[in-house]
Amino acid sequence: MLLFGFFHLLLCKPKDETFVVQRYIAGNWTTDSNNQIHTFYFIPIQNVNHYQALLNDKFLDIYIKSFSSVDISYMNYNFTLNFQNTNTRNPYAIAQIEPGYLIDVFIYTKDIIDVSLINETKNEIVVWTFKRPIPQLTRKDKFVLLSFFSCIIILVLYAIYYSRLWKSQKAKAKKSHKIKNH
Repeated sequence: MLLFGFFHLLLCKPKDETFVVQRYIAGNWTTDSNNQIHTFYFIPIQNVNHYQALLNDKFLDIYIKSFSSVDISYMNYNFTLNFQNTNTRNPYAIAQIEPGYLIDVFIYTKDIIDVSLINETKNEIVVWTFKRPIPQLTRKDKFVLLSFFSCIIILVLYAIYYSRLWKSQKAKAKKSHKIKNH
């Protein structure tokens, strides 16, 4: 009963609402768009509302202001991204970096994000499509999977064997019971 109460408390614990950006701040993101390679290396920091990433050997700071708003600081640029459509699958944000320059961030999936830099004076757009690498299984992961499925197969084989053994013993018992009754 005490154990049941403990699990009930765990399950009924209110869930913290995550910020839109926190879903995407994990792992490393890379792009090779426009024949340029850019990589975000996220660096863990103890503060929940502050994240840091390494982009082209320079630090990019992300400060979470609210559920859908973040402040970005990179080199000499400081700007705020206010995400729209946060309840849909594809949130986006547009911000002015400096006069004549805009940044547009569009989220396709949890693993693909487009970052567009727009130069309004020259009518140029540079688009970088950042992707998270698909994780590869390590040797340990493969061993754990092999062990798990091997155990499942062995359990199924034992179940088949013992069900047949039980049926044959049941049939023998019926047969011997019939012989005794005649």
